[in-house]
Amino acid sequence: MKLALSGSRGVYWRTNARGTQDQRTRDGKRERGDWWIRWGCPHGHLHRARVGPKSLAQREVERHRLERPCPRRAPKPTAFLLADVIVDYLAEAKTYKRSYRDDARYGRMWTERFGARLLDELMPAELERVRTERVQLVEPATVNRELAFLKHVYNVAIRDSKTERNPVSKIKLLREPSGRVRYLTDEEEARLMAALPTDANRQRVTVLLQTPPQVRIPRSPVEGCGSSRCGRRFDLLAYTCDVNRLCAPEA
Repeated sequence: MKLALSGSRGVYWRTNARGTQDQRTRDGKRERGDWWIRWGCPHGHLHRARVGPKSLAQREVERHRLERPCPRRAPKPTAFLLADVIVDYLAEAKTYKRSYRDDARYGRMWTERFGARLLDELMPAELERVRTERVQLVEPATVNRELAFLKHVYNVAIRDSKTERNPVSKIKLLREPSGRVRYLTDEEEARLMAALPTDANRQRVTVLLQTPPQVRIPRSPVEGCGSSRCGRRFDLLAYTCDVNRLCAPEA
């Protein structure tokens, strides 16, 4: 170990065959190594750290001499339980999310699984095992919604500096079926009509029930129809025209 030739206090050279720096010795030979710094902390400890370049070591030793940090007594980062983070997220989501009930259900599932685990402890392999187990019990779409919920919880935790990584981002979602056409039974149709509040709503639903699901509204609005939703799929959500001014569907 040699002191720095510049005479900077707290900066010294340490020879190392795998070092990142080169230095010419007094006898003209070159050797590999790194520049190190050392400083004292308020607790009376003498600390050392490898820096690399000499100019950087001179700046770092000045900073450490002023701040006098003690790595031995550095404050440990706060660890957060997954259950606590989910509770905090749901408390905030309850005030503005319409899907709060679904989020609460997903939160209960993850809390039962990993409620006592820390955020930084969960690994992608564990989540893959949960995905494999859940797909045997529920539909793939439900599994994807559960994973999406946990991924969003982790993203919020990263935003709030509670963790630095998101293990769910490495999990591939399951392939979901494209869906199926289902027809209402006579009993279900009667219950639907009884639940509608007005005759106008019943007329609209009657038209929709009598229209094949593959029929679409024309792309261009029909003259006399003031709806701005012409051209969308012909279903209950898109239908806002009055029955007497209904757009003529394509054949």
